[in-house]
Amino acid sequence: MIDLKRIRKEKKLTQQELSQLSGVPQQSISRYEKGSRNADSENLKKLALALRVSADDLLGITEEVKNFKRIQENLSIELTK
Repeated sequence: MIDLKRIRKEKKLTQQELSQLSGVPQQSISRYEKGSRNADSENLKKLALALRVSADDLLGITEEVKNFKRIQENLSIELTK
């Protein structure tokens, strides 16, 4: 999960605190943050709910969509010139 660590730190939570809030084992959170393991849909949902963000935010999809929209807008501007 691309943005798990960043979001967890923004919320000022330790891995252990996030584990307690979400019910996801701390060891799993550590592995997700390192990229050595991917969360299944159930743990992704638990983490998103505990952090009060969308699963898309945890997966970095929200940022990718924003970047794509910027590219589209730039192309649109270029084509109309």
